[in-house]
Amino acid sequence: MASSHGRSDLRFADWMASLPQSMHTIPLTNLAIPGRFLLGSPQRPFKRKRKIKR
Repeated sequence: MASSHGRSDLRFADWMASLPQSMHTIPLTNLAIPGRFLLGSPQRPFKRKRKIKR
């Protein structure tokens, strides 16, 4: 499996620099940035807090 850190990181490291000049003054919170919600979140294994009674 390929590492998630590699050439794509280099290619996308400065993606904001390629935005049109007219977008340079728009707050980052107003931009629709596609991506995965949990991409930067640390992954923890799922642990059940209590047993489910059946």
